[in-house]
Amino acid sequence: MLSKLPMSIMLSALVYVNAALGMNSVTIDVAGSPTADVSDWADEACIADEDPCDDFPNQQDATGACIASNFGAAIPADTAYLRFDFDETGRNGNNTLDGCWLVDVDQNGNVDRALCFSLVGNPADFASPGVRFFSCADTTSTTCANDVEVFGTSAICALNSSTSGADRLLQTCGGGNDAAVECSITLTDLGWTSGNIALLRSCTSTSAQPNSATFDCLADTDGPFVIDPDTGENTLPGTPTPTPTNTAVPPTSTPTNTDVPTNTPTSTPTNTDVPTSTPTSTPTNTDVPTNTPTSTPTNTDVPTNTPTSTPTNTDVPTNTPTSTPTNTDVPT
Repeated sequence: MLSKLPMSIMLSALVYVNAALGMNSVTIDVAGSPTADVSDWADEACIADEDPCDDFPNQQDATGACIASNFGAAIPADTAYLRFDFDETGRNGNNTLDGCWLVDVDQNGNVDRALCFSLVGNPADFASPGVRFFSCADTTSTTCANDVEVFGTSAICALNSSTSGADRLLQTCGGGNDAAVECSITLTDLGWTSGNIALLRSCTSTSAQPNSATFDCLADTDGPFVIDPDTGENTLPGTPTPTPTNTAVPPTSTPTNTDVPTNTPTSTPTNTDVPTSTPTSTPTNTDVPTNTPTSTPTNTDVPTNTPTSTPTNTDVPTNTPTSTPTNTDVPT
């Protein structure tokens, strides 16, 4: 078993890597339910509810959650461990304590599987059925679309209905015990083949059905819980580490791209020399219209010759009257 860390250290750290390559320290104590030993979660990736104490009434209120894997015993890990704590130790009558984990195993941000649990009685114990597992359509990030219940899986869960002292995940809300549910399931049953496993939502709900109304969520707007089977690294919601890593890339490439516009103006003046040559050829073409008017006067000489031949023809009628007097002398 790995050494137990103080709760203050456990809650302040956001990323956990198993310190040894031995067997993972988490054991699902089914035989001890509803008094399972949950102290072995102290050195795993756990987070307490960050909202105000008792932010939801009765069985709707959650106090914390944890993730782990058996990395070390298997590389990559082949089993995931999940823990979810209620701020109640039981309820009277037919009231139940219900919650679900919604899981994404193909890194597209949508729900592929759902693991749900239901507690009943006071002190609480598992209802019948107490643990339910579903496959989902992988089309939404907030619900298990087209849920189909799957039976005969490797999912097993244990319960400690009176978690107290240092084993409680939320220490800041005074006394009182909690009910802690711890489960394990193989990555094969989760449908995992490669990459990270994201626990998109872990919420209390109205029933052990993944599409029922939810209340207190420990993974939702702050991001998911993430299990990396290849390295054993477990990341909690709200972890800022990935964001700075990704934002460093755009600033580096942005200055590099601004050099491209600098070359664009340089080529623009080079192209403006072409328009300068265009006006030079325009005056050269204006000499052609200048020759056109010169040929027009040349053609006007043709009509000038036409009236010259007209007077030549008028001499013929002048000779006609000359012969008429000659014929007048015969009658005399």
